[in-house]
Amino acid sequence: RVWSKAVKDSAGLNTYYNAHKTDFMWDQRTDASIYQCANESVANQTLKLAKKRTKKSYTDSYILSQVNASNPLNLTIKSGLYTKDEDAQVDASPAEIGIHKISKDNEKPVYVQVYSIRPPQPKNLSEARGMITSGYQGYLEEQWIKELRAKYPVQINEAVFNSINK
Repeated sequence: RVWSKAVKDSAGLNTYYNAHKTDFMWDQRTDASIYQCANESVANQTLKLAKKRTKKSYTDSYILSQVNASNPLNLTIKSGLYTKDEDAQVDASPAEIGIHKISKDNEKPVYVQVYSIRPPQPKNLSEARGMITSGYQGYLEEQWIKELRAKYPVQINEAVFNSINK
């Protein structure tokens, strides 16, 4: 009635999700790429490509192929959506669109290119299926208990209850 139904009932799960979307939210997230460069000349080459990235639709693969043509260790790129405390380099960059230098003196150059700051938004059903299924199971259990209480009202035997108290 509860556990297996929640797993098998995709229509009910979808209905539950649509009614409770705000219970399954992403925090604010930063859409960014992190460029870790071997040296300043690699950083300069990377910055030229990164500045053209959105206008010319350059991908990580394209930038890597251009910069790493002579040495595959020149540049590494990590791209994605980052929540607070998920990546120290993204957290160290200003929360504004653009390219920001993160590295300190005597370190290899590191830049974070921020494409957008996404406000909190509901997770998709596929992104939070486990949590949503758990919530749906709780909902089904709650409904089942209501049905049982309506069908079998609780009756307290006062004489037995009072004898326990002594």
